[in-house]
Amino acid sequence: MEIVAKNMDEAIVKMTAQGYFVVSRSGNVAQLRKPKRFNALYAVLCWLIIGIGWPFGILQIILHVAAKDQIVSIVEEPTGAYIQSTGWA
Repeated sequence: MEIVAKNMDEAIVKMTAQGYFVVSRSGNVAQLRKPKRFNALYAVLCWLIIGIGWPFGILQIILHVAAKDQIVSIVEEPTGAYIQSTGWA
């Protein structure tokens, strides 16, 4: 873990700028979630390529359905705010 901010509010602002949103916050711990994203440009380009494009388009859809949201926790301690990656949901 590394110190990412002086306090929890500053760390939350940094993470929301990266696409995360706050799921819960209590005391000195906050959980944030980053939803999965569908790359529409990649999917369209794959569908437009004649011949081998359609398998890649189908693969993109399968990968999106199988993807999970990323979850992180921010823990505030007297020395600063830390980010812990808690996995995927």
